[in-house]
Amino acid sequence: MLGLIFAISILSSTCLAKAVPPTPPQAPKPFLNITTLAACVPPSIRVTVVSPGTGGKNTNTQLSVPLFTDCTYQETTPVTPGQNNAPSSAISSSADYSQFVDANGNALDKNSVNTFLGFFGDSVDLDVILELTACAITDTSNNVNTIQSENEALNNGNSVSILNYQCITELID
Repeated sequence: MLGLIFAISILSSTCLAKAVPPTPPQAPKPFLNITTLAACVPPSIRVTVVSPGTGGKNTNTQLSVPLFTDCTYQETTPVTPGQNNAPSSAISSSADYSQFVDANGNALDKNSVNTFLGFFGDSVDLDVILELTACAITDTSNNVNTIQSENEALNNGNSVSILNYQCITELID
């Protein structure tokens, strides 16, 4: 009889153990947390171009001229008329060298600024890079006109046909 009670006791404890719900499994930790990644945007400079308009009125156009094609910072890229809303002729131009912007003219996001600074090993201040950045307009006669921060006339205020717009930083040869 003692054996029977012992067998019932073991059988009951086995059934009870199976009746207790198991601890829910923990989700595996992700190998790469995609939510913390953000796309990098190459830095651009906001350029304002005054071009001849219709009816004798000039047209102001703002465009973003990128310093690089992508965030590897290996290749510079000119903007040709028709790209980024760039006009094909100009009377004068100016550039905002106070900040880097994205392709839409908005201030460059923190992730993209940090990636850009990281390219220089965080050893160069953003203001220094801005000070050493220059933009230019090349006309179809291959004359290169540096774009100043103040509006400045091209070709003595006469309209020039634009080949391209380009910005570079002198920190990279």
